[in-house]
Amino acid sequence: MGWLRHVLIDLAVLVVIGLATFGAQPWALWVVWVYTPLMLLLKLGAVATSVTPRQNDVPDWFFHALYAVSVVILLYHLLYWEAAGWVAIWILSVVAASRQSRSTRPKKK
Repeated sequence: MGWLRHVLIDLAVLVVIGLATFGAQPWALWVVWVYTPLMLLLKLGAVATSVTPRQNDVPDWFFHALYAVSVVILLYHLLYWEAAGWVAIWILSVVAASRQSRSTRPKKK
């Protein structure tokens, strides 16, 4: 569980999404409105420039679960544009992860 410190920001964003939706905190909704497009731009930039994230020991299932929970919460509260943004972030993360796994595979001779 040492990988949890690598995902503190991701967990904090999930908490903010929860506060924006279940807690009806207006400031949290603004954070979601600002953070979602910024994160989407960062992911697009990373995929477009073939930048691979640093290798860490965070399991892939964790990010899939985190993005899925975020999307479900946003859809449940009828925040369709934000949910679509998180689906796009999720897809771009999968693309980036698959590129990273291909680049770290040993070359066949």
